[in-house]
Amino acid sequence: MPDGIQAWEMISVEWVKYLADKRIALIQRWNLDGSHGFPPALGIDTISNRILLAKTAGYTLPKDAKRIMDMTFHQLAVEAAKCMNKAIPNRVLAEYEDV
Repeated sequence: MPDGIQAWEMISVEWVKYLADKRIALIQRWNLDGSHGFPPALGIDTISNRILLAKTAGYTLPKDAKRIMDMTFHQLAVEAAKCMNKAIPNRVLAEYEDV
């Protein structure tokens, strides 16, 4: 995250742009270094990341599995942050009526 900023501190469009920019920079650096194979993953939306966020947000598996997978990673991060009593900016909360 830029300067310690978390996903839940950005609106979803900013989050997606941040990940894309970081991924491009990582691939460019990887290529300049003459590395072979695939560059390291960054911000990959994995099942294990979703499970961690979902548990933090109070969801239970397998009961809530479909709901968890239907959400964007960003929304899940916002819900988890809210459950941790983080100070989520109003402009971020405005994206998700049900959070």
